[in-house]
Amino acid sequence: MMQRDSSTLHFDRIFEALDGTVCLTLDALEEKSGLTRTQLARVTAKMVTAALIERRKMGCYQLTAVGQKAKRTGNIPTPVQPIRPAAPPSDSFRQRLWSVMRMSGTFMAAELVMAANWPLKQPEVEAGKYLLALKRAGYLIELPRGPRGQMRYRLSRNSGLLAPVVSSVDGSVYDPNTREAVPCAKQA
Repeated sequence: MMQRDSSTLHFDRIFEALDGTVCLTLDALEEKSGLTRTQLARVTAKMVTAALIERRKMGCYQLTAVGQKAKRTGNIPTPVQPIRPAAPPSDSFRQRLWSVMRMSGTFMAAELVMAANWPLKQPEVEAGKYLLALKRAGYLIELPRGPRGQMRYRLSRNSGLLAPVVSSVDGSVYDPNTREAVPCAKQA
């Protein structure tokens, strides 16, 4: 009996139908395996991806050397799953702040708010909360104050396109780019 999981379901039926020397059409595979056309399409696509079978011509399949070995030993390599493309960043105030931070060398909260251009009652306050959380998580470095005594920052950890998310529960920062949560150190 072959090792299999849900991703290799019905591989054994295709292995039984193919002997390695002959290219079989989908009609012949359907008849020999007892699978429907839909099932055949799914299974053959997975087996081609795993290099177990190859398309010799349109609608005609044959075992590869890897497929012959898998049939003989019963050990089936797990098919490679397609990687889902990353979702584009959502358009939010914090995402806009993050994008401006990534493009800027040094910045102040007021500059970020002006560039983000988002309709909030107190955008400077919201930007300040986000900057403080990012600073505590180690994403920002605080620089000497600006000409009017305003806080200046520089991004020290540019992890990617998506803005880090601040948890409202414990204040930790989740980075969707690295898929890790960073605890925030409380600073005075």
